[in-house]
Amino acid sequence: MRVRLSDVMEWLAPSRVHRPTIPPMEGRLTPNDRLDRSVALGSTFDVDDIVSLDGSVIATDGTALRRWDGGTWERVIALPGRAKALAVDGGRRGLLVAVQGTGICAVTLDGSVVVVCADPVVRQCVTALSVMPDGALLACVGSTSGLSWSRALVSGVSDGALARIAGDSVEMIADGLAWPAGAAPFTDGGYLVSLSHDHAIVVLGAGGGRARRELIANLPGYPGRICATGADWWAAVPYPRSRAFELLLDEDDVLNEMVSDLPERAWLIPRLTVEKDIHAPLQLGQAREMGEIKPWAPPRSYGLLLRFDAEGRVVESAHSRTSGRIHGITAVCELEGTVVVGSAGARTVVTVERQS
Repeated sequence: MRVRLSDVMEWLAPSRVHRPTIPPMEGRLTPNDRLDRSVALGSTFDVDDIVSLDGSVIATDGTALRRWDGGTWERVIALPGRAKALAVDGGRRGLLVAVQGTGICAVTLDGSVVVVCADPVVRQCVTALSVMPDGALLACVGSTSGLSWSRALVSGVSDGALARIAGDSVEMIADGLAWPAGAAPFTDGGYLVSLSHDHAIVVLGAGGGRARRELIANLPGYPGRICATGADWWAAVPYPRSRAFELLLDEDDVLNEMVSDLPERAWLIPRLTVEKDIHAPLQLGQAREMGEIKPWAPPRSYGLLLRFDAEGRVVESAHSRTSGRIHGITAVCELEGTVVVGSAGARTVVTVERQS
């Protein structure tokens, strides 16, 4: 058996070994049930990203886009591949969508689809899009090698990138990122980026490169897409952190055995939703009685949405606890003062009221 130096040090001097800590949810992050008390918009579908456009909500649905017309979700556009991210450009490009295997497309609600950027960097694994004040487009690429979120997490690979697209040119602003999942313009001309696997939201300078400043560090979850709202920003947090996951990620032998011997759906990692499967792995402290997993167990999925300011202070948050249903929050936008939230875990779109 291979013995690591860190294991020897822990045995010789346990007090000198640092283990990552997960901060408690307190203050403005205190758990509540705002998401479970939210209002659902229509039927369920395969939602991932949402944006507001001309007084309506546009949502991704696999290889199509849907529009909320106030009563139902109308299927408006068929795409050549799976829709990965959305953005709205107030200029000539209009609605932009990252299509897996194709690139960045400009679409109109009458069904036309035009490829505006087919650079290999943005043909796969685009996690988020954001339009800059100068009209350039920011694209987050979770993994330039095409790894899924789960595989990049368990392998420890940080090969994500942030690209700036202006016309036909694609400029790589930063690479080697730990799964960038959201981006937005920041107040000083830099870029606000959520690094999912680093549990952080950082500010990259306008010049890009490796220079960065942590705005919010050590979040209790894995942050995702960011939406600007006035002087603040919303951040979706699709996955929760748990000490059970942290321990597993620190044990290479156990992790490698899990990855090599078990299918990905059975890995003990965060999920967008709790699987209704008798083969789903239980976590430390979990108990199953009469087919129900008790809610006090460490959660594998959770619903969390937070709003923060330019100083990195959390202003408000909305939760769906372990026993709730609106888990796996992957997208957020505002429509006429109402906060619209996309829950991939519950396969639905809901609305919550913004707090003052």
